[in-house]
Amino acid sequence: MGIELVLLLVALAFVGITRGSYKSLFKTKINHAWALFPVLVGHLVIEFAPIKEKQFDSVGIAILLGTYVFLIGFLCANLNLKGMWIALLGVCSNALVIALNLGMPVTNSGDYTVIESIKHQPSSSTDILGFLGDQLPINFLSIAVSIGDIVFALGLITVCFFASRKSNTNDIDTTEEQIAIITQSSPVDTQIVLDITEPATMETAVSIDQKAQSELKPAPAPAPVQTPMLQSSQRPGLRKSDEKRIAKAEKRAQSRKHKKWQQKHGLAGLPSKEELGYDENSMEIVEVAK
Repeated sequence: MGIELVLLLVALAFVGITRGSYKSLFKTKINHAWALFPVLVGHLVIEFAPIKEKQFDSVGIAILLGTYVFLIGFLCANLNLKGMWIALLGVCSNALVIALNLGMPVTNSGDYTVIESIKHQPSSSTDILGFLGDQLPINFLSIAVSIGDIVFALGLITVCFFASRKSNTNDIDTTEEQIAIITQSSPVDTQIVLDITEPATMETAVSIDQKAQSELKPAPAPAPVQTPMLQSSQRPGLRKSDEKRIAKAEKRAQSRKHKKWQQKHGLAGLPSKEELGYDENSMEIVEVAK
């Protein structure tokens, strides 16, 4: 657990060195963060619980591999973060060599003494995939690291690097969208737009001004309204007598149309007694009834 904390601190320090945003880093959405709690508890049990030496390869290894199960599950749940797959590869490498050898083989070539514990044991020629163990000594820290530790560190650094810049990119995109909406909605001054958003550079101001000028096109002139010409009631080229004759003809035509309408829809259009089926006897009965 100690080397993992050291690698995490290195990754966090790398964010500051590269001028990343710790605020953006800590705002990154983490899935199933609760899975880290069993990992922490398991390592505390391994370090401080009074487990007997003869139970190292049974109870101790079971607890250790259980912590790796939760850690691998946590990393798989967050593979959407850039670089998380690298960290997952490093953890799987360490878990594999520990499971095959019932402990992490540690090289004896360093300037330190290897103390056998639940997780660590001196390396030997019978180790399976021993090259994946802690074979790279760091003498000034009196520890040794494995290939999996290095890969895990690269993954942590990559995740922290991209996560510390994710929100900044979103803020820039949001600012550009706000400026575009304002310039499209009304011809406002570019200086006002820059005042209501985040501070911008001179290049940004010039590009915004050019964009606003290109989008502010003059409105098309309204089409002229055509006024209808008033026509005279008199027809050109006709005398008064001809006009009277035409007026009388129009009246006769209208009267004919009226008579036709009355014949079809008026009293003349009603059916006769014969059409209704009344004969003389029935009419006499009607007269008597009156």
